[in-house]
Amino acid sequence: VNEIEVSFFGRKYRVTKSAPVENSLVSAPASQMVQTAIPVDNRSSVSEPAPVSENVEITAPMVGTFYRAPSPESPFFVEEGDRVTAGQTLCIIEAMKIMNEIESEVTGRISKILMENAQAVEYGQALFVIEPD
Repeated sequence: VNEIEVSFFGRKYRVTKSAPVENSLVSAPASQMVQTAIPVDNRSSVSEPAPVSENVEITAPMVGTFYRAPSPESPFFVEEGDRVTAGQTLCIIEAMKIMNEIESEVTGRISKILMENAQAVEYGQALFVIEPD
C-alpha cells in the first residue's frame, strides 16, 4: 500500500508512502600514516635531585566542618609547635551531624595548622603539616 485516505468527523486525511531511499556510501581514501624521526639529544645531563620534603601533610578524609576542639568551651586538641604521637587526635570533622576524629599518622611536631576553627573543608584538603621525628 503506497497511499491511504481516511475520513473522520468530516475531515479527510491522506497518508502517502514516499519512494524508498537508497543508501549510498562514498568511501573516503584511506589515510596514510607518515612516520617522522624525532631528534634525540644523546648528551647526558646530571642534575641535582630536588630536595625531598620530609614534612607530612594531614588531609581531610571527607567533606565537612573542621573543629580544633571537642566543644566550644574545651581547649584545642593541638597548637603549632606541639609534639604529637601517631594516633593522637588532632581535630574533628563534622560530616552529616557525625563528629569524626582525625588522628595523626606520624609522631612529630605540628609545624603548621592550615585551617581555622569551624571552617568548611573539602575532601583531600590539607589540615596540618607535621615534621616527623
